[in-house]
Amino acid sequence: MKSKSLNNRDEIATLPEGLWQGLYRLGKLQKASTGTVLFREGEPVRGLFLLADGAVRLSLGKNHKSITYRVARPQYILGLPATLLQNPYSLTAEVLEDAQFYFVGREEAMQYLGKHADMCMHVLEFLSHEMVWIRHIHAAQLENARVPVS
Repeated sequence: MKSKSLNNRDEIATLPEGLWQGLYRLGKLQKASTGTVLFREGEPVRGLFLLADGAVRLSLGKNHKSITYRVARPQYILGLPATLLQNPYSLTAEVLEDAQFYFVGREEAMQYLGKHADMCMHVLEFLSHEMVWIRHIHAAQLENARVPVS
């Protein structure tokens, strides 16, 4: 897995090539123009979106406000936690730059991972990078929120 510095909030870990190859073969190539919402926070999970081209903003929202969690670039997988847990999407994914992606339905993705246990280690590695990313964001927020004690 390629992993980039966490200094820039747009930089991310990308999927291992073997996992990308295995999943994208299951999907159907689709296009989405700037402004298209692929899924919204709270919607029932439909499956994975493997970003092949363009950029997608992942955001969290509450009370008509939102914050950008990250900007996903090619070879990023959108909707993985929701697909694995069969939970509603926890983020909103909006296309920032015209995008191409492979959509893989939840059932197909789960069947693939069930038959290819070796790929599950790549999924764990990817999700571990996500956890590190979240901790990095929280640490930066805490650093900015510190009030000097007098």
